[in-house]
Amino acid sequence: ACATAAVATAPPWRDEDDVEVRHAEPLRGSVTHGRGDGGMAGGCRAHFCPDENMRASVRESLRQEFRRCSAFPDRTTIPRGRGCRPVLSPEILAKRWFSLVEEGGLAQPFAEELDSEAEQAISIRVMQVLHEFDVFERGAVLEEDWLHEMLLLTDERLAYAITEPLQNALRTRPRFLLDLQRLFDMGDPTGCGYLSAKQVAEMYACRAIRFAAKPESPGHATVSDDELRIKGPQTLARELLEEMDVNGDGLVSYGEFVAYCLGRRKTAVYLYMYDLSKGLAQTLSPWVLPPGLTSIWHTGVVAFDREYFFAKDAVWDVPGKTDFGVPSRKVFLGYTLWTQGELHNYICGRLKPIFHRGTYDAIGNNCNNFADRLSLFLTGRRLPDEVLLQTERLLQVAAIRALRPVLNRALREHVAARTPTVASAAAAETSAEAPQPSRQ
Repeated sequence: ACATAAVATAPPWRDEDDVEVRHAEPLRGSVTHGRGDGGMAGGCRAHFCPDENMRASVRESLRQEFRRCSAFPDRTTIPRGRGCRPVLSPEILAKRWFSLVEEGGLAQPFAEELDSEAEQAISIRVMQVLHEFDVFERGAVLEEDWLHEMLLLTDERLAYAITEPLQNALRTRPRFLLDLQRLFDMGDPTGCGYLSAKQVAEMYACRAIRFAAKPESPGHATVSDDELRIKGPQTLARELLEEMDVNGDGLVSYGEFVAYCLGRRKTAVYLYMYDLSKGLAQTLSPWVLPPGLTSIWHTGVVAFDREYFFAKDAVWDVPGKTDFGVPSRKVFLGYTLWTQGELHNYICGRLKPIFHRGTYDAIGNNCNNFADRLSLFLTGRRLPDEVLLQTERLLQVAAIRALRPVLNRALREHVAARTPTVASAAAAETSAEAPQPSRQ
């Protein structure tokens, strides 16, 4: 519903019925307001004027490269109205790459042409790229597919979170991705690939978007004219930017914009750190323990109002209410766009085979390794160095190296083997059929 509202509220945009789909040159936006509304709403119109002195934008450069790649005489096209739209097929992209290698002198030094092994390697990579870029599974790549994937190359985590909901949207509305890109273009006329609070406010003022960043109820995903007039574009823009901005840079990237339009919402992720030595490690550090080892950390990752950690199994409990007591420190790791159900699928499908009683190692495969994998999945970030380097620092102690087998046997029985797990009481909160990590 949110995705449909995003496109439905955008001003109409018409393609010319030429052989190729035409796109606007880099544009500069200026807003002219109607009277009687204090610079908002009513008669607001957006005038986007070409700026001849403006450098080619990132998006326009990507579009130009797509056109160069598809500019071979035997290019493939698909019907569109009375004309055709150029697409990239494996043959076309392979030819482009072959020519770039030969023109750039990247072929073998003593060979006039690429040998068969080099051609085969390029052909294989071409098939891999097109498979990744073919969002709608057409068997070829359209310009909007190319632009979408290229803009997401800098953040694979966003790309993975977007792919499935985007494919679902495209099945019912094939032009959905193209419409979203045009909506983003309106807010980012310079083509830098980011939206500022000012640009988002202009989109509100010109009715290009009507997102309700903090809806009063799930059924009210858009703001009315009265709400826009009362709150004002600037306030609405700040609220929306806060919801869209996943990496905390104060801007909205193309990927964050698409993710929000597809219904992805960010969730805060924290690391709860527990000093198992209760301060004793800091006292012993100068004489017994190596420098820098002032705590013996157990960690758990908190998201969706649950604390996930590795004990007997991959388990969860109420944050801060585990058997490890009160956390010594709470660290903000970032935001995630994954849902709780997707997190549970990852834990049960990918982590449980690695983290269980039989594989537990007090030094090399413990709660901190589990938390690090969770953090990477959720936020793309690793744990703080004082936790990650704990294993290396512990192994500097000869006594700990000698006692490692004894520690493993003891901890498997007492730390890793806790009370019998029960089925998750909150299973109904996600999917009844989805796998669930156990509750302690």
